[in-house]
Amino acid sequence: MNNKTVKNNNHFGPFLSNVRNFSEGDVSIVGLKRRVGFISGTALIVGTMIGSGIFVSPKGVLERSGSVGMSLIVWIGSGLISLLGALCYAELGTLITKSGAEYSYILESFGGLLAFLFSWISVFVLKPAMLSIICLTLSEYVVQPFFPECQPNNFAIKLIAIFFIVTITYVNCYSVNLATSTQNIFTAAKLLAIIIIICGG
Repeated sequence: MNNKTVKNNNHFGPFLSNVRNFSEGDVSIVGLKRRVGFISGTALIVGTMIGSGIFVSPKGVLERSGSVGMSLIVWIGSGLISLLGALCYAELGTLITKSGAEYSYILESFGGLLAFLFSWISVFVLKPAMLSIICLTLSEYVVQPFFPECQPNNFAIKLIAIFFIVTITYVNCYSVNLATSTQNIFTAAKLLAIIIIICGG
């Protein structure tokens, strides 16, 4: 088995100017470790699909539609559109089985440039915006009992939202097992809240 010697360029700095020996057989596929089980994976998907907006949107939909019947029609139509999106993702997931979700789908379909742009937009725009909305919504529910007769203080809502964001970031960085356990708890709480709302009318 022949050996190949690869030397990094000096202009990248002294830390990258080392010489490494590779053999032709030392080629391995890089991928994520499979540490999320079936239950945690299901909870992750359910928690992602059932967003926190379901606890905030009904009031606005009812006010703008003008009647309960029309609001139900809006919800049914929105559910059908969401179902079409879910079916598209299911088909993409079976066709492209690589890790990376949307990045892998765009990479396979449109090439590296659009996949690269999507990843950076997702990291710096889409995901932070979604997380901010979720944490602000949660903060409103946490603060509301302390302001029973008036609007909650915006500064308090934002401060608690920042605390939630920092906590969630720490949990995800600290341990995959802790992150999945936390996700399972929040998904169960979300489903329980929905069941209580449905049964209570």
